[in-house]
Amino acid sequence: MKNDFGKPLYKILSLLLGMILMSACAMKIGDFEVQIGDPEMLEVGELQREVETVPAEGVERVDVEVRMNAGTLALTGGSEALMEAEFTYNVDEWQPAVSFEQEAGIGTLTVRQPLKGTIQAADARNEWSLRFNENIPMRMSVSLGAGEVDIDLRGLNLEDLDIELGAGQVTIDLSGDWDQDFSVNLKRGVGEASVLLPADVGVRVNVASGLGSVVSLGLSRQGEYYVNEAYGDSEVTIEIEILGAIGSIELEVIE
Repeated sequence: MKNDFGKPLYKILSLLLGMILMSACAMKIGDFEVQIGDPEMLEVGELQREVETVPAEGVERVDVEVRMNAGTLALTGGSEALMEAEFTYNVDEWQPAVSFEQEAGIGTLTVRQPLKGTIQAADARNEWSLRFNENIPMRMSVSLGAGEVDIDLRGLNLEDLDIELGAGQVTIDLSGDWDQDFSVNLKRGVGEASVLLPADVGVRVNVASGLGSVVSLGLSRQGEYYVNEAYGDSEVTIEIEILGAIGSIELEVIE
C-alpha cells in the first residue's frame, strides 16, 4: 500500500517509530501495540560491534525469544553453538541483553533490545545477526516493532514459530525438507511479508482478512486455505496462520 508520495506506507511508519516522541506512549497498528520510547532522548555515538556465543552443551530442547524494538534482524541456522550472535549499533542504550537459563536439559534463551529512548538522527543503526544450532529442537518467538526481518529457517529443528511485526518488511524462508510437523503464526501490523514454502512437504496457509493483497505462487485454494500440491499426501505438514492489518503478503513454493 502506498501513500500520496509514492512510498510504501510501512516505510513511512517505520521512520516515525524510529524517530519520534518526547514522551512515553504506545501506538496501535491494527491489532498491535508498539511501544515507542520514553522521555529520555538518546544520541547516536560510535559504531559498536559485539559478539555473543551461547554454548549448546547439555541442551536437549530450547525456547528462544527475540525482541527488537527497531532495526534490522537476520536470523538463520549454521551454528555449532546454541547461538552465535553479532550486534552492530551506535546508540549506547540500545545494547542488547542476552540471557540463558537451563534446567534438566531444557533451555530458555532470550535476546532483547532495551525498551527505552527516542532517536531523531537518521544515522542511527541497530543490526542483529543471529545464528542458531540446527540439531537442538526449538520453539521460537520473534518480535520487531519496526524495521526489516530476514528469517532463514532451513535446516533448523523447529517445533513452533511465532512472529510479530509492528511496521516493516519480513521474509521467512521455510523451504527445503522438514522431518516433523510444526505451526507458524505470523502477525503483521503494517508492511510486506514474503513467505517461501517447500514443495515436497505439505503446507496449509490461512490468511486472515485485512487491508492488503495476497499473491500466491505454486499454491491453490482449498476453501479458506492456500495449499501446495504435497498437502494431504506428505507425512509432514506445516500449518501457517497469518494475521495482518495493512500490507501485502506473497506466498511462494520453492522447488
